Amino acid sequence: MKILIDCYHISDKMRGMGVYLSEILEAIPQLPSIDFYLVTNNGVGAVMLNARFHGLENVKIKTLKAPLPIYEQILLPLYFYHIRADRLINSGNTATMFFISKKQILLIHDVYYLKKKKDSDGTNTIKRGLGEIYRKSTISIAAKKSLGIISVSQFAKKDLVAELQVPSEKVAVIHNGVSPEFSLNFGLLASKKKRILMVTGSSPQKNVTATIKALTGNSTLRNQFEGIDIVGISSAGEIGMGDDTFVSYHGHVCRSEVKRFYQTSSHFMLPSLYESFGIPAIEALMAGCDVYLSNRGAMVGLLEGVGTYYDPLDESALKKIVIQMSHSNPLSREQYQKNLAVAHKYSWEKSVAGFRDYLHGL
Repeated sequence: MKILIDCYHISDKMRGMGVYLSEILEAIPQLPSIDFYLVTNNGVGAVMLNARFHGLENVKIKTLKAPLPIYEQILLPLYFYHIRADRLINSGNTATMFFISKKQILLIHDVYYLKKKKDSDGTNTIKRGLGEIYRKSTISIAAKKSLGIISVSQFAKKDLVAELQVPSEKVAVIHNGVSPEFSLNFGLLASKKKRILMVTGSSPQKNVTATIKALTGNSTLRNQFEGIDIVGISSAGEIGMGDDTFVSYHGHVCRSEVKRFYQTSSHFMLPSLYESFGIPAIEALMAGCDVYLSNRGAMVGLLEGVGTYYDPLDESALKKIVIQMSHSNPLSREQYQKNLAVAHKYSWEKSVAGFRDYLHGL
């Protein structure tokens, strides 16, 4: 069997979708009887893939340089037929619409972009809006015709079944995972800085702007904490805010730097309006952060209620959370052990095994 996997999300600055795909590709060495064609539209991703799978006879790397719509809708299907592949896996919440049909598998992390959203924090852009139109037009058509769909949680599966009107049995769940490297020795919890960390992005669904305003507008919190660190956003201007020395924006940082932020920050906040999984929340649990999370999305179920939850669109609830954070104490040993027990349920080894079994069953 020949399987072509769209890998354009894999790069040196990949976010959640790229990380997920990169991790589950570890299933490839376990399937020597399948020929894999890993295709990308960026040179950096190709270099990364070549370095990783060098020497494996059943893996070929191909770069098809073109803007995403041309790459995905023209070059990818042409290459699929050129190599006479048996399956195509589209991996980034979008899809190749033409020619492939029943040979196509979609990896869909979420369908938030399909919803009618009344909530927005004002950070929408023309580029993002065009991206949503593109995803809607491709996924809505391809999902119904595809061989199967992979998603990352039962919450995400239920949502996409409802939004895309596809049969439940067509959707397989292969969870996201978390690396154990984020775990912190309990004895080091006392050395954490009194800082609030967010690992997020600038899209409206991340709900960052309103949250930062609530945090920085509370004088008690400003007195109790050293500051706020935002990883994944480069500047205040990126989310339409003015500069504030209490808030530091770090943009995209390497894995070791993210680990350092987790392990040195006392508190973590994920105020998203929608999360299909919420990897940063689990990483924060592992690193001994006191976590404060949105009650919208997959996190409540996945984390079995561990953490403090609130409605991110309820202004009074957000104010109460800010006050609670201001007067919070360090995690107890018992609470940290409970957090770790939940976090350790989501390992990349399990995700890889799930993907391997899925491919083996094609």
